[in-house]
Amino acid sequence: MGFAIFIFFCALAWSSFTDTEAGDIVSMYSDDAIPIHLRGGTASSGRVEVFYNDQWGTICDDGFDLDDAMVICRVIALKDCPHSGWGVANCKHEEDAGVECSGTPSASELFQILNDQANALIQHGAILDDHETTIATIQNEIDHLAAEVPTLIQANTLQNGEISQLQQLMATLDYKVDELNNMAVFPIRLMGGNASHGRVEVWHDGQWGTICDDSWDINDARVVCRQLGYKDAIAAYEHAMYGEGTGPILMDSVGCTGSEPHLAACSHEGWTVHDCKHEEDAGVGCLYQDELGTWAAFSAGWTSGSYRPTSNYIIPFNQVYTNIGGHYSTNGRFTAPVNGHYFFVFNGHSAYLGSYNVYIYFMINGSAYKSNWIYDTDNDDSTDTSSNSIIVHLNKNDYVSIQIRGNYALTGSERTTFSGFLIQAD
Repeated sequence: MGFAIFIFFCALAWSSFTDTEAGDIVSMYSDDAIPIHLRGGTASSGRVEVFYNDQWGTICDDGFDLDDAMVICRVIALKDCPHSGWGVANCKHEEDAGVECSGTPSASELFQILNDQANALIQHGAILDDHETTIATIQNEIDHLAAEVPTLIQANTLQNGEISQLQQLMATLDYKVDELNNMAVFPIRLMGGNASHGRVEVWHDGQWGTICDDSWDINDARVVCRQLGYKDAIAAYEHAMYGEGTGPILMDSVGCTGSEPHLAACSHEGWTVHDCKHEEDAGVGCLYQDELGTWAAFSAGWTSGSYRPTSNYIIPFNQVYTNIGGHYSTNGRFTAPVNGHYFFVFNGHSAYLGSYNVYIYFMINGSAYKSNWIYDTDNDDSTDTSSNSIIVHLNKNDYVSIQIRGNYALTGSERTTFSGFLIQAD
């Protein structure tokens, strides 16, 4: 089924296409999405993998030919193409199928992406801002489709079932366009890295642009990664980690809570409103479902300024840099997802040496387990940082945190940090 008369018959459920920069990926959803990505090669060639039953899997090369490759390269999902059934195969991974695509997306292909994200937003009931360019494009395609239907029916190009399906679809298109009048539809992609890591770019007003890293954090990255079809985010990157973009800077001060279904639902300063340069382009690192397993890792800093509590105080490391698995909370607590051995490192910085000392505890389930301190008599500096690390065994749902002792001082900065990860599960 390499040739589709209309994109609506091989509906774009979830798709990605790439252009000339390695690692670019563009992804969308619909109500019965089947994600596809290329791995083990370049941006435009590689092993084809599809997401089904919460895991990524490959396609056996039995019967796989240029027509099938055309479907994938034209950003059309495989859900309407015949196959033996999910998990039904007589193959080994030495027979995994791959494709090599060429060219950049055409206007029609871009329309497919926009149309599919529109369907996804409609499915989720999202009512957002107006996006006239998208609406006009879709309306033109609908008009073209309507004009072609009589010719195709007369030429017996369509089967009876397809005609019925097409007629039913046509009856709902006007409703979908009405819905589009009340929402913004824009694809997103990753550039400069690979399929799961890169600079975030969004499509707006007929062009691709970047996001400024002001206030960019792990919650923003989680929304981007989920929209791209990944399980979660590994990290939010700042300072053009994956190179500087060349288009406009479209978004600044993005404010996602982490629970939004797509980036369009997050707040920002307004299109093209920013005070940034491309050296501040934001990026993300995303996590594949099949890579997740029982992974658990986090790194966080405390940015709330200097503090000298009168009683013992759990430090709420509020700046989360990495939170693989989502087991760290910004109240300062990491909860063990499984029984196993874990590694932790914690740093305390003080700008008060000479007046107040630093005294912090590593806590397990609310009880002090290991301590770390700095005394002003240790050296002649007015500021200093003390570090410590530990490997401990935790049971599932045990929690760890860092506590500052009452009447001691601590300075919130990039040097007051708390990190840890699972070494090995039991």
